[in-house]
Amino acid sequence: MKGTIYNIIVMTCVIVFLLIVGVNTVDAQHQIGIGYQGIFPGGTSGISARGWLRDKWGWDLTLFHMTATAKLDGVEADANTFVLDARVMYAIFLRKNSKFYIGGEFGYGNLDMEIDIEDIGVSLEGNIFIINPMIGSEFFFTEIPELGFNWEVGYKIVSTDIETNIADVEEVNVDLDIKGLGISIGVHYYFR
Repeated sequence: MKGTIYNIIVMTCVIVFLLIVGVNTVDAQHQIGIGYQGIFPGGTSGISARGWLRDKWGWDLTLFHMTATAKLDGVEADANTFVLDARVMYAIFLRKNSKFYIGGEFGYGNLDMEIDIEDIGVSLEGNIFIINPMIGSEFFFTEIPELGFNWEVGYKIVSTDIETNIADVEEVNVDLDIKGLGISIGVHYYFR
């Protein structure tokens, strides 16, 4: 759990650093913004930094974090997950207030879960890897040109490698692969 908190702090500092450096170098050829990015299904939300170079090449760096606690008839569970996600985008169609792009998403994260079942402890720790070829669009309203709205859809491949420890006695490794369509939406404020 301590390592996860440390990783979240480091990744947040990296995003803030990139924004500070980027905001000071923004010109007509390069746009940088900060905002929200959400993944559906699943409802995972994150803080996102996004930029475009000469309106054609784009990048996005998002930090997703989720915690959960559950209690039910002698069972208690605590979970903590974070994922750092990077996207590279290329705009194939440009319009006055929008762009349509293709790209790829790559993510890495950590899962940490503790479950107590009537005084028997079960712990799960593992890594999460994400690959997602995607298409998407970003558009702006002429009344508020600094606010960008985006959507993306792709074939998301999520692979996990989880180590399970039951009552400090038995260890089990679980490999879980999830594949399917993933949808993402976002809103970013651009410093122009």
